[in-house]
Amino acid sequence: MKVFLCFSSADRYSIVNSVLYHLKRFHIPVWYDYHELTLGDNRMTGNFELGLDLCNYAVVIISPSMFQCKCGNDELDEIKKRYQNHTIHIFPIFYEITASDLPYQYRWLTDLIYNELNQSTGSLATCKQIVYQIVKDKLNTCKIKQIQEFKNSSNYYISHAINIYLKTDEDNFNARFTILYMLYVYLNTLNINISDMHIGIMERLCQNSQLNIGIPHKEILIAEGILIILLNEYT
Repeated sequence: MKVFLCFSSADRYSIVNSVLYHLKRFHIPVWYDYHELTLGDNRMTGNFELGLDLCNYAVVIISPSMFQCKCGNDELDEIKKRYQNHTIHIFPIFYEITASDLPYQYRWLTDLIYNELNQSTGSLATCKQIVYQIVKDKLNTCKIKQIQEFKNSSNYYISHAINIYLKTDEDNFNARFTILYMLYVYLNTLNINISDMHIGIMERLCQNSQLNIGIPHKEILIAEGILIILLNEYT
């Protein structure tokens, strides 16, 4: 599983590096041309065959700079083909431009859920949405998909923690996240194969939030999804 970054090189040191920074801190594997390609590589083969073939997801960053970027548009054309064949999930980001101002060739991206960003908004919230989708897709492959189904676990600590979590007020985001995080810490001590990505996501959520969760509380949704995935592994 990897995330492909599609963008204009003119945006590399603004929005692109910001998105890359946050995804990497969440331990999300990213295919990024500066990291993957070396001098003398075939640009098309490198980007499309060695890049997109490895990726289930693509972050597509559309800005005014993208309009004249042949490389970025070549990548986007290939991503669109794969999207139409249901082989890739797209996360559209419109940077320094609104959806209503997009040229016609990019309008198809507005059929998807997109984010509009600019220099003052930052990209952390958008990256949390990306992380949530990745976790949700993994969760959909699990046999058990609801945390309440583990409340009668034979493991007393797990059962007790989940029952407390289920009884906690839904609006008490801090308490709910704390319970989920401590349950993750406990599962980490057991003989469970926890992926580096899931460890990175949980640790980064804790660092970023400092256990002070606000609306739209994506942290709760992400953490609960990861806990269900891990509990499936435990059982």
